[in-house]
Amino acid sequence: MSLVSQHEHKMFPFEFLDHLVNHFNRVIRETILTLSANRLVIQFKRGPYSDRSVVVSLFTKLVTAFKTISDKYVQVKDQHTQIRINIEDGEEYYRISVSGVIFIPPGKILNLFSLILWYHIRYTTGTKPGSTDEGRNLNEKWKQEEKHLRFEINQSKRRMSMAREEGPCYFCGEPSYKINEWEFRPYSGFRGIEMQTRVCDKHITKLI
Repeated sequence: MSLVSQHEHKMFPFEFLDHLVNHFNRVIRETILTLSANRLVIQFKRGPYSDRSVVVSLFTKLVTAFKTISDKYVQVKDQHTQIRINIEDGEEYYRISVSGVIFIPPGKILNLFSLILWYHIRYTTGTKPGSTDEGRNLNEKWKQEEKHLRFEINQSKRRMSMAREEGPCYFCGEPSYKINEWEFRPYSGFRGIEMQTRVCDKHITKLI
């Protein structure tokens, strides 16, 4: 275990979040998610028979989810870490944008990808994902991809350090001083991405 950390990351690396987004889009074979600076954009292409109510329903679910995540994992003292979510009717796309995602633990963002996929399938097929072979297959492909992605990340080498102040565990929100410091290398030869994961005793073996 290292000495007390002299600083803590208040932002999560853009490159890491972009890595998660790219995995999602690759499975879907469509650019549904884009990441720019501290903003995640979810876009559904408009068509003559597009059902806007599906997008609005997703927006409503995400408002609730991000409010819960923000309250539990973003510390009140960090006033600049505000999470904002908006919906926009563009000419070509319906867009939902979430500002401040770089302040949210990446694992919580990843948890929401399945929800986004569910609504994407509903939007494009007009039925629930479980009602068609296409929907079931796409859900299963993402389920397997996410499982592999989490396994790959959690195999990264880590070392334990202690923070000067308590902060929420990135898995359950319980206050803790413990931090897993680790480096993620998504591809061979790619420079490592330095990461920190706040953990409690129960989740001390986890990174994401």
